[in-house]
Amino acid sequence: MSFSSTIDSSLGIKRTDYKECIGIYISLTDVYVAQVREKSGGLEIDSLIKLPVGEIPPGVLKPADLNEGFFSTPKHWLDPIKKIIDSKQWATKNVVVTLASNFSIHRHFVMQDTPRRYWKNTIPLQARKYIHYPFERGVSDYYVYSFYAGLSKAKHLGVVFSMTSARIVQILESGMKSIGLNLVAVETSPLSIYRLFNQTDKENVSGKGCIYANFTSHTGQFLYALNNAPVLMREVEVQKAIGNRNRLEVNNCMDFISKQIEKNPFEDVVVISDEADFWAPILESEVKRHVRTWKISDLFGFKVEGFAEMAAIGACLKFVNKNVPDIDLYRKNRSSEEEIRSTITVWKLALVLVVLLVLWCGYVQIRSVMKLKALSSQTFTTNNDVADFKGLYASQIKEKVNSMSRKSKALSKFLDPVNYTEKLSILPDILPQEMWLTSLDIKYPYDTGASKLKEKSYIRMEGIASVYSGREKELALGNRFRTVVDSTPEMADLCKGRATISYDFSTAPLKQQQKDFVLGTKFSLKCEKEDKK
Repeated sequence: MSFSSTIDSSLGIKRTDYKECIGIYISLTDVYVAQVREKSGGLEIDSLIKLPVGEIPPGVLKPADLNEGFFSTPKHWLDPIKKIIDSKQWATKNVVVTLASNFSIHRHFVMQDTPRRYWKNTIPLQARKYIHYPFERGVSDYYVYSFYAGLSKAKHLGVVFSMTSARIVQILESGMKSIGLNLVAVETSPLSIYRLFNQTDKENVSGKGCIYANFTSHTGQFLYALNNAPVLMREVEVQKAIGNRNRLEVNNCMDFISKQIEKNPFEDVVVISDEADFWAPILESEVKRHVRTWKISDLFGFKVEGFAEMAAIGACLKFVNKNVPDIDLYRKNRSSEEEIRSTITVWKLALVLVVLLVLWCGYVQIRSVMKLKALSSQTFTTNNDVADFKGLYASQIKEKVNSMSRKSKALSKFLDPVNYTEKLSILPDILPQEMWLTSLDIKYPYDTGASKLKEKSYIRMEGIASVYSGREKELALGNRFRTVVDSTPEMADLCKGRATISYDFSTAPLKQQQKDFVLGTKFSLKCEKEDKK
């Protein structure tokens, strides 16, 4: 295992690059199997084999379902592939399958600029406007690039969206396994075709809009690419005999893309077929710009007829070419670029936090060492001993320090004044007119620390409540007075939640007014708090 693979594994990233792959293109009519190897900075086609598919019974094909019924019968597609695989020795068992447009969907659309964290939800939602296939039955992947619109100058997102049936992918996986092959990726044919062009066209400028045109005996094939990604593929019927009267429909496709991004992005037009010298002037008269010729067959040394062969060859290069977006409809045991970016970002943040923590710990450690060094320096340069501690053991010194601490606390409490005046001055304001005091006793004990008993602070008020209405009113009056004392802020330190009142029901004549004796009820109100040692 290489060092980079070890790092990916430790970070939780599944990134497997298969340098050698067999490319398999599947359509309704043919199956192509290709194997490519790199040689002297170029490509060498090791194998390119074509076989027709089996006869398809009526009623099997349903375009609305992406013709997934075609794959339900192995003899239609799997038997030809097995026959090709068994015909020779192959360098690898890893397979990349590229699907024709009969089995897949490849779309390009434009949407408003959206933060990356919302793409997972917003892009499939936007794709539903352009793709009329039940998403719950499909598998999809996409590539996103940003651009500024030509007219509005606003930032937008361009999305290349690929999709196929989940059942097709499932059948492909089990089918390849049954014939001894290992399925590693599934993609749409425009991606495979453009990957071949991107890998081999040395005159193309990366990222520049380009149109590739290929002509067979009866078909004109066109691939439109932007930002290193294919955005549109079209085929039209052509006849060499009618020459300039062929309608190639290239301008219509260019206008469609131009309206999406508000400008014409195509700067390069290339004819790649063997009869490029015949078709280039015809295409040039339609697009009204120079058309470049590049015969791709010269690159391989044999005639490459159409996009089907090119798709099989391009599929072999999926893990070789890094310029074309990695849009994969299978991606089993392999992390997407989005997942890789997210994982790396999380680990970067974790690494930053760890570095900050290490720096902080180092800073604290250095400060501790410096303070310890300064303290040690002071200890060694100080020769004055405390006379009170001279000749004492450590335990004796500790006991003496504790004793001094207790005395210091006791002295602080003694010097801390108690505001008796505040408590006494509030009494006339809260004492009802029908009540008067006969005695008042306040105690704040001073703790010298000598006694082990806990002292109590208290205030005790005794008096008489006298109401003409009778004893019941006197008791109610006394209870109200207790409540007022309990809630008065000036007495909160003693009485908050501690005020109690008791009564003496033995009445006595207190004074005489016009020969009538006025009687009352004696009460005793007390607030008591136990001091903490």
